[in-house]
Amino acid sequence: MAGDPGRILADVLAFHAAFAFNPETEEPPDHVAVEAAFLGYLRLKEAYAACRKEGEGEAEVTAEAARRFCESHLAGLAPWPRPGPSHWPPVRFSGESGPIPARSDRPPDSRGV
Repeated sequence: MAGDPGRILADVLAFHAAFAFNPETEEPPDHVAVEAAFLGYLRLKEAYAACRKEGEGEAEVTAEAARRFCESHLAGLAPWPRPGPSHWPPVRFSGESGPIPARSDRPPDSRGV
């Protein structure tokens, strides 16, 4: 998103407020590290919603917000060619259909967890 710095900051803060993102950092909200952390936060919220049966709509809303945020605030910062967030694979976060086995299906690690 190019243009007025105040408008950019207001847009970033609106995304943060909409998804209850409150980073504890001294960096400004429009700093690339904070924006990348927010994108990761959205993807985590999407995965959590996707693994809950009643959260399917929430996962779609969060995925769309991540796509819009990335296109508006981060897409121009990456120097490599990329297909963009619209080509991200869907989040699969369950033992039956996704790559991550359900907690009860995983063998315990060395700590017994």
